[in-house]
This record gives sequence, structure tokens and C-alpha cells, in this order.
Amino acid sequence: MAFSPRSWLPAVLVLAFGCAQAPTPPVAQQQPVAPPQPANPGNQAAQQNGGFLGGMIQAVTGQQPGAVAPNTQPQTTPGGMPQGNSPAMGDAAASMYGDTGGEQTLPSGTPDAPLRARKDDRFYTLSNPRIGTSRFGRSTLNVDYKTARKGEFSGGTLLIRGGDGNTLRVTLLGLFSDAETIEVEDRFGGGPFSKPLPKNAELYMIRNESRYGAQPMPAFKVSNSVIMGTMPNPQTTLACNWTAEEGRIFTSPFQSHLNPNSSPHLGKDTETAGDNKNGGAQRYVDASKPLIGLEYRAGEWEKEKCIGQVVAVYDTKQSPFPGLSRVTARSGYAVGGVNVQSKKFVDAIQVVFMKIKPSGGLDATDLYTSDWLGTVGDGKTTKLGQTGKIVMGINCKQGAILNGFALVMEP
Repeated sequence: MAFSPRSWLPAVLVLAFGCAQAPTPPVAQQQPVAPPQPANPGNQAAQQNGGFLGGMIQAVTGQQPGAVAPNTQPQTTPGGMPQGNSPAMGDAAASMYGDTGGEQTLPSGTPDAPLRARKDDRFYTLSNPRIGTSRFGRSTLNVDYKTARKGEFSGGTLLIRGGDGNTLRVTLLGLFSDAETIEVEDRFGGGPFSKPLPKNAELYMIRNESRYGAQPMPAFKVSNSVIMGTMPNPQTTLACNWTAEEGRIFTSPFQSHLNPNSSPHLGKDTETAGDNKNGGAQRYVDASKPLIGLEYRAGEWEKEKCIGQVVAVYDTKQSPFPGLSRVTARSGYAVGGVNVQSKKFVDAIQVVFMKIKPSGGLDATDLYTSDWLGTVGDGKTTKLGQTGKIVMGINCKQGAILNGFALVMEP
């Protein structure tokens, strides 16, 4: 596929971070080495890397992919299935596994290894890593990619593990084509690879998934690994199979309070208190459980003390968000509505709890209220819900602070 310079589109603006001495990757298969041209290894490792915020990196697609270096493509069986370890006998999650890019997989629970991809993960084939030059004359690190398997979950993070052990994480906010080139460029200097880009490196992609609510956040390997130059052994970071507990988590639905805008047709929204025009829509709904509380933090914008963020609570066992305070209903009660005080933004929320009826619905005559969450002032007070209908969720207009707030009611 050929592209003219005019067809270049910025794939994403990304941040590079987490450059640190990375843990040694787990035992890996040997891969043929692509010679250099002119031109964290996983969930636990990502937590250990730490590091600092590096220079701004830009990934650009739309270039004509370079000629593929020999022996960098994953091998497949005659039937077209990737080579690699078969799932263990009795593995309940075997049917949920996705592609491996032709690479072997490690036993479940292998420390510092990324997890094997899910069947709904978009999987990429990387090839031809090389040092190049951008349109602006700056040195770049380029790698071609091709979509090997389409899936519901896309995007990810490109990991560049240098021969010196340093690992650069480049967040890709979008890959707009099925086959193009990722170009990594340190624009402002001072970044992890500003002196200079590595000539010896392993490159591969992972996809972090926060919606399960698991800690540390799972990281799935969603591409093969490619080697540029010469890497010390082990050359390749391999993914590991899932543990039984991971299989249970990954085959369960995403948690409702972490999965915004997934059910746009469920429930009926109240009016929005505060600013309904600005901020991104984040609508959280659960059809199986009533809302029993809120988590929140304070904020301030344009000298207005306000609510910074609100999170829906559906279960007392729900893992708390770091830095947020929580208010929940007494046993046998649920959220029946709220009172919202607002000026330009949402300044304070008072939760109204109502008794759950044995026959369903809420008893609007048996209620109590929480203290005001946030800063009470002289703003407008808006009453939301409080009709005796079940509250299914919340609809936030969220920016740096909470611009607007609505409830999602049972129809």
C-alpha cells in the first residue's frame, strides 16, 4: 500500500513514560535478529518500573511501510494457526484466549510476564524495526504494523526494551489503519531515549485493561515481538497463560462503575444539574443492582470550589478508588435521588437514601439523607430522582472537574 506525504495522518499524540531499569524478562524463545537499518514486560513489571514523565512522543501513521526485514514474521502451522503452547488440559479459559503471534507461551503466574491476549483483543503483527528520519529531519524509531486479528478491544502501548535494560512505554491512543507504520520521535529532548534512540531493542505491544477492577491492572500482550539489532538473552518477552483466578476475572463482565457508556439504551436520564454543555459524557448503568452510594473528591476550577469527580457504587465490596471518599446506604436502603447545588459547575451533592421495598422499587416515605458532599454555598439547588423508582446509575459531564451531573432512573 503506497501513501503520499499528503496522506500522512497523525495517528495519536502519546506520552512516553516509565523509562527505568526493567526486570529481566522471563525465559524466552530465540528469534532471528533483524539487522539494524539506517534508520515492561508486563503487568507486574509495569508496576515496578516507575520512572518519570518523558518527552512528548508522536506516533505517525500513513507512511509507506518499509521493506520487511527477513525472518521477523511469526511462523504458523500449515493450517494457519500460530505455533505455540497449547492451553493446559482442563483450562476453563482456553476458549477465551486470542492470538499469540506464533510465539510460545509461558506457564500461568510467571513473574514479570505480560498476559496472553483475549480472543476479543485486536492483535497486531510488528515487523521491520528501524531507525529513520521524520519529515522534520529528526531521528525516529519506526516499526511497521499489520492487524493480524480484528477484535473489539483495540489500541495499546508500544514497549521498547533497549539493549541496556531500559524500557520506554509509548501509549498509542489510536491506530487508524490495518497496516501502516508507527514512528516514535522524541520532540522536546530530555526524554528517556533522547540520547540517542536505541539501535538495539525489542519492540512489542501490550493492552492494559482497567474495567475488571483487578490490581495490579492486567496487561495483555497484543503483538509479536520484533528485534532490532542485537539483544542479550533472553531476546523476546513471552506472554503467560492465565491463572484460574485470572480466567474467572477475564471471563466475567466488566464492572459497571468502570465501564462508561456501555449501555446507552438502559434507563432514563433525569435533567442535568450544573453544566450540560461542557465535559465528556460518562454514563454508568447497572441493570442488575440498584445504586447504593457514591465516591467523590473535591475540586476547584475558575476559583469555584466544586466536586472534582464522582464514581457510582453498586456493592459494598467494590474496590475503592484511590483518593476518593465514599458514602453508602444502610443495609436495606439504596440511593433514591440526590439534591445538587451548582453554580457554573457541580459544587455539592446530598444523597437521598430510600428503603428498598420487598416487592421492588423504593419507599419514598422511608428515607434519610447524607451530609452534603463538596462545598455548600449560594448556588442553585436541583432535586433529581426521589420518586420511588430505582436509581440505575449516574451520567456525568466530566472534565478536569465535574461539570454536570444526572441520575439514570428505572423507566
